[in-house]
Amino acid sequence: MGGKAPGQGPAEIVRRPRGPSFEGLARRLQSILARISRLDRDVVIGSVDWQRPSPSGPVGCCDVDGGRLVRDTMDGDSLRERLSRARLMLILSPEVCGGRDPLAVAAAVLPHVDAVQVRPKAGGDAGAAPAPARSTFELALAVLELCADLPAPPLVLADDRVDVALALAGRGLAGVHLGCDDLPPAEARALLGPEPLIGLSTHCAADVVRAAELPVDYLGFGPLFPTATKGYASGVGPEAAWVAAAAAGVPVFAIGGVTRARVTELHPGARVAVAGAILGAEAPAAAAAALRDHLP
Repeated sequence: MGGKAPGQGPAEIVRRPRGPSFEGLARRLQSILARISRLDRDVVIGSVDWQRPSPSGPVGCCDVDGGRLVRDTMDGDSLRERLSRARLMLILSPEVCGGRDPLAVAAAVLPHVDAVQVRPKAGGDAGAAPAPARSTFELALAVLELCADLPAPPLVLADDRVDVALALAGRGLAGVHLGCDDLPPAEARALLGPEPLIGLSTHCAADVVRAAELPVDYLGFGPLFPTATKGYASGVGPEAAWVAAAAAGVPVFAIGGVTRARVTELHPGARVAVAGAILGAEAPAAAAAALRDHLP
């Protein structure tokens, strides 16, 4: 094969074998190479153009400028500082919204929560398989667009899907929450790098102790009380959550059956993760605000 002539670009070095079918193939390959060159500068998703973030750059947060989502830089230290102040995390599961549009419910609730875990999979089964990447990606992206309108948006995390966290890391997604059957935290950290947040579900004191050796930024702990959302008939109780929070070196969010009535049973400074008590309420925004106000 001949060498590359001076001035040749990637498209020109495609050889053109004789015959009409090969001519068409060469033109198609040239078109693909040109598209790849353009995509290397910009990533287009739907009708929104996203500037490709620097591979070593910080995680982004979205803002709105003339109808266009714009990336606002935010490093890992900023994410962890916001996490340290977070008290109320929403578990956004569309199935818990009582047939209502989950994005309409989310839009009303987002101003009243500190973090959102996007979890588009069926409730009622504690061992439910992770949601498909596509549904998690689309719901997370829609939530990020809603957050772009807020002066103080909550942290947004993907449930289970490290691939979605990686895909949206430069577009405002803060990280991923992992269960015991998901990718190990060390592998997730190797893929995501040091900036994004990684959360981990724990269910007992031994889990909390083991988590101390893992590269995670916060823990979910529970179920605290019986909960229909994940199919638990009993819980570990608020005392166990207090012990977990005291023993862990990272923020601990108590989860499972937490309601406004029960939240007063928690220790002062407790953090909670909630789905049904907010999403299933007649007035979700009011329920979120009341729950936030009644945290001890």
